[in-house]
Amino acid sequence: MPDAYFQIQREVEGEPRTAAFFLELERVTKSSRVLHSKLQRYAEVCYSGRYQQVFGIRALRVLFVFAGDSGFSN
Repeated sequence: MPDAYFQIQREVEGEPRTAAFFLELERVTKSSRVLHSKLQRYAEVCYSGRYQQVFGIRALRVLFVFAGDSGFSN
């Protein structure tokens, strides 16, 4: 389950274009194995066709934001 889902719409050559993102906010350092596992699950949702069926958009984007508790970005 992502931390959030959002869409950005912009105009390209006079036509509206929509980009959709899942957001993963990582406040605690995680191993590359954990991050790889998350990406594998996103890939499964995308390649199974469920993502396009539910959201109506083909391109799956995942935005990872890494931020520690100290207030400084990692």
